[in-house]
Amino acid sequence: MRDFRNQNEEKRRADRTLQIRLFVLLFFALFSLPSFAQNYLSTLISIDAKEERLDSLLAQISRIGGFYFSYSSDALPKDSLVSMSVRQEPVEKILNMLLKGDYEYKETPNYVILRLAPNRLQLVSEDNHEYGKIHTITGHVIDDVTGERIAHASVYEKRLLLSTLTDKNGYFSLKVKNPVTSLSITVSKEYYRDTTVVLLAPVLVGKSDQNYGYHAGSDLNAAERTGVGRFLVSSKQKLQSLNLGGFFANSPVQTSLTPGLSTHGSLSGQVVPKVSINMIGGYTFGVEGVELGGAFNINKSDVRVVQAAGIFNLVGGGMRGVQLAGISNTVMDSVIGLQASGLYNHNLKNVKGVLMSGGINLVHGNVDGVQIAGLANITHGEVQGSQFGAFNYAKKISGLQVGLVNIADTSSGVSIGLLNFIKGGYHRLSVSNNEFTHVNVEYQSGVAGFYTVLKVGMSVVPNQKMFLLGGGFGRDFLFNDHFSLGSQLTSQNAYLGNWNELSNLYRAKLVANFRLSKNLEIYAGPALNVFVDDRSEEVARYKNYFPFQNYDGKRFNAKTNAWIGWDIGVTLF
Repeated sequence: MRDFRNQNEEKRRADRTLQIRLFVLLFFALFSLPSFAQNYLSTLISIDAKEERLDSLLAQISRIGGFYFSYSSDALPKDSLVSMSVRQEPVEKILNMLLKGDYEYKETPNYVILRLAPNRLQLVSEDNHEYGKIHTITGHVIDDVTGERIAHASVYEKRLLLSTLTDKNGYFSLKVKNPVTSLSITVSKEYYRDTTVVLLAPVLVGKSDQNYGYHAGSDLNAAERTGVGRFLVSSKQKLQSLNLGGFFANSPVQTSLTPGLSTHGSLSGQVVPKVSINMIGGYTFGVEGVELGGAFNINKSDVRVVQAAGIFNLVGGGMRGVQLAGISNTVMDSVIGLQASGLYNHNLKNVKGVLMSGGINLVHGNVDGVQIAGLANITHGEVQGSQFGAFNYAKKISGLQVGLVNIADTSSGVSIGLLNFIKGGYHRLSVSNNEFTHVNVEYQSGVAGFYTVLKVGMSVVPNQKMFLLGGGFGRDFLFNDHFSLGSQLTSQNAYLGNWNELSNLYRAKLVANFRLSKNLEIYAGPALNVFVDDRSEEVARYKNYFPFQNYDGKRFNAKTNAWIGWDIGVTLF
């Protein structure tokens, strides 16, 4: 029996030892994981600065602290000179020293948001009563120093996505249906620090599944300042945007008739739904799912994954996914995915994906993908991809342009069109003579690596008239400033007295180019010709004598002949 008890005691000791070891392992495993809730404001850093610009010093602090600052460009005296020396002090304390305590700080993943808020608010609750399942909270908002009542301040409950604005006397009334155990009422006003008051509610229900946070961004009201934004977004919603800044709350569903008539009222501009259904049009902070608008959708920030509207979409942030509109899409940040509209796509930053429009694609940044437009593609940055339109422009093209007119400031790609205007490229006029026609005039546009040719030719001998019109492509191989080889493929229609029976001349030539001066070049070389004579009968006074009748060549059939000829000419410009 004693041996049995000893065995049990040894087993208990072994179990306790194992439990302690597991606890120690778990402790170190947890604390060795990377922190996803980094408190940037409490990070200790050291700074030495003498007469340094404020924005440069903030950039230095952010590099040391491992985060980014986000602030409105006009909210800080960025060019003011600062001198300071601190050792291992929290970021928040250093910011208070730099900004004199006039700013409010909010932490988001990878960012610290700086918000100008030199003043303070106070919420004074006047009444808190219940009628049935409706809980009404009333009160007023005042300036904490002057006691002045504050008009147009935002009063809201974050979790329940309920909000209102104070009237001209600073008074508010907030109705809550089935309130939770406690309500956190927050007051926000531009240039004031946020103030939150916790009020007890008499009814106990389950917690809301909403979550909220703050979005880092220097300008979240850009969409409101556009023409359609000023017209369609209500004054109450604009005031909410000014007061609440980057505050947002996630919601499963948002529906609206118009921007002012929605399930979240005037707070809709701070909501990020997964599904947004707008009968006529809607206004949200952003979308993380699907948004459909009968006429339009307006968003302050980013949109993911699908957005479609009968008339237009206006996105103040970026778009990632598929965006469709009957008339126009406007995105004020970058686009990744597919954007298609009936008339107009306008993107203020970069695009990676496909743009399709029946009218115009306009991009202010770079494009890595494909632009297809019925009229014009205009890109103020670099195109690494393709442009297909009647008119194409890119600051730099390193891909392909196909259109009637192509323009680029610089090019390392290919432009195919009737006219190609490349800065520093070819804009040349050549006059030549060959065995087939007496006079040929051609215009070359593009770059040495690839250029297009527009070409006319004629024979002027009496009773042997002929006119040719067509074009093709060319490439020059440059050896030095004075010598190059030029290669061309051209196709021309030949008029021999009957417009209904045009013949065709196909010509491939290789010539040696000798540059005599900046604007003068001579060339000569052989050419391979294929002529297809589609006439049913000869026409008087038009050409019926051809080089292949005397030159050695190849007769494919009664209508098609080939031979080796020559080309000699002068190039201007």
